[in-house]
Order: sequence, then structure tokens, then C-alpha cells
Amino acid sequence: MVRSIILLVAGLVSGAVLFSTFGEPGGVSTMSSSSAPEDEWFKKEVVNSKLPVIVDFTATWCGPCKAMKKDLDKLEQEFVGKFKVVPVDIDERPEISDHYNVDGVPTLLILKRGKVVAKRDGVDGGSDTYEGLKQFVTRHL
Repeated sequence: MVRSIILLVAGLVSGAVLFSTFGEPGGVSTMSSSSAPEDEWFKKEVVNSKLPVIVDFTATWCGPCKAMKKDLDKLEQEFVGKFKVVPVDIDERPEISDHYNVDGVPTLLILKRGKVVAKRDGVDGGSDTYEGLKQFVTRHL
């Protein structure tokens, strides 16, 4: 019993450290994922894409997601042919958001050749402007 509690606490502490390192709200993290979700649409649109892909995890009820979408659309138009944006509604495709440990929206992932190269969780006032998103995207393309 005591050993189980110790392992549980150790796991929670490790998880908290991992979250604080990779999942700061509004922060940027880089990571690598070698597997892909078992969703044929996602594999076709994202994993097998020849272009880098920004996966925009969103939800219909998310106000900040709607605001960010306008800037993502503008970026996609500015950088035509350099990357594509693929929205993923977390309520419609929860297995994909679960696979990538998406805990909230908006969350952006940048994938190249099916591998995650950057993740951006949440929103904050400064980096969520058009210029902030542009810096995040161009830094990881």
C-alpha cells in the first residue's frame, strides 16, 4: 500500500514537471512524436502531407479559437505553398486531441513529415497577436 502511494506521488510529481516544462499556457514547446493517431482523414491531411502542417485544435464554443482562426487564415494566405492549416475540433475528433495530449483549446501543433516539431498551448495577450503567431510559425517551418 505504501509503495503504491509512493509510486503514485512520484508519477504525479513527474507529470507536473513535464507539464511545467512542455505545457505552459501561451508557451511554446518542441517535441517529437513518432506515432500517428489511427484516423485515416488525419493521416491523409496531416501525417502524409508534403507541406508542414499547423494543426489547429479548436472547438465551436471557443471564443479565443475563433479569433485565432482569422490570424491563421491570414498567415496561410501570406505564406501560400509553405504550409497548410488543418483545424481539428476536439469534440468531433477526441481521439486525435487525446493522442497529442491536448488539454485545452486553442492549441497549435506544427508537424513536418508527420512528426511534431512544435506545440503551443493556450493564449496570452502578447504572443497571440498576428505577429506573435507569425513568429511562432516561421521559427518552426
